[in-house]
Amino acid sequence: MKQKEITLNTRLNGDTTDLSGLSAEEIGNEHVSTGIETPMRKDAFVMSDDEKMKKIQHHFREIMETLGLDLTDDSLKGTPERVAKMYIKEIFSGLSG
Repeated sequence: MKQKEITLNTRLNGDTTDLSGLSAEEIGNEHVSTGIETPMRKDAFVMSDDEKMKKIQHHFREIMETLGLDLTDDSLKGTPERVAKMYIKEIFSGLSG
């Protein structure tokens, strides 16, 4: 749900302050929350979890290759798949539609 105007709760004496015109860097550690609901795009549930995992695997494999890591090494083999599973099945599992 996208809000037209965002009022952020801050640690500055507990008051709510309109910080919507500021960048994340300008807000810094003063941002506590923007509301109860997680802001989701309308297309958040178009892809299945399997499709999302394949996409994350692809991108994480590219990150590892960019870093110069040897993906044929036994210690790294399967890491893109494990990371994708961790994101979908663990860290963000509460976002499932």
